[in-house]
Amino acid sequence: MIRASSYDCILLDLKMPGISGEEVHERTRSRDLRVADRIVFMNGDIPRPETAAFLSGLSNTVLNKPFTLDEVRELIKTVTEER
Repeated sequence: MIRASSYDCILLDLKMPGISGEEVHERTRSRDLRVADRIVFMNGDIPRPETAAFLSGLSNTVLNKPFTLDEVRELIKTVTEER
């Protein structure tokens, strides 16, 4: 799906059934680095050491749960303006 479209911003949960946010990011990055840079990771847990290391190597924003709709709007605005 990601390769079939262009996205201004992607909100991506780190924990999903069947695939991790890390894997989705890596697959996206291998196809289009610009789109991968516009991924905002969402997290509701204390990250595992491996996840923390993964995130520390990226410039992507992490949005910690719980968050407000206003926070999401502002973040999307920021990400799309940087585009």
